[in-house]
Amino acid sequence: MRLPLIAAALATIMIAQPGRADFAAGDRAARSGDFKTAFAEWQPSADTGDAKSQYGLAWLYAEGRGVPQDRQKAALWCRRAADQGLARAQYNLGMMYNQGLGVEQDSELAVLWYLRAAQQGDSDAQNNLGTAYAEGEGIAQDLVEAFVWFSLAERQNNPVARDNLMRLKAQMDQIQIDEARRKLGKWL
Repeated sequence: MRLPLIAAALATIMIAQPGRADFAAGDRAARSGDFKTAFAEWQPSADTGDAKSQYGLAWLYAEGRGVPQDRQKAALWCRRAADQGLARAQYNLGMMYNQGLGVEQDSELAVLWYLRAAQQGDSDAQNNLGTAYAEGEGIAQDLVEAFVWFSLAERQNNPVARDNLMRLKAQMDQIQIDEARRKLGKWL
């Protein structure tokens, strides 16, 4: 039930999404490998509050693409995007807190950010929240809650969550599984 590395998680910024022209221009530049141009496009709109551009800057700083790698700046920009409700930024901020990348390691804050992203349907956040509940990391251990979150992620074809759910079921009795399925019904 290992959590994926932050680099892999932050790489998901490269998903095409409609947005402000500055974000789109930066996205095109980043996709072509021109990270300095991506930075130049994203910086002004990030400064004026565009969450996707802020998340783009977080990715550039985390990976050291077009700028010197700086995990603290990555966390700062990721937090700004997360505070605006960008689910992927919330998930990645949770990863940063979980691993202590650019911020002081804090499992409880990791869970808080995973929860915010998971409630918006981010399957990786749902999986990591399930892991936190299964292992009692940053939150009290609760196999029923772990089952719910792994199940939600698994329903989105998250292969890691599917594996985690199978291992978790082996640890649970039928009463716990039935309770988890009832709770899961509230989400479906």
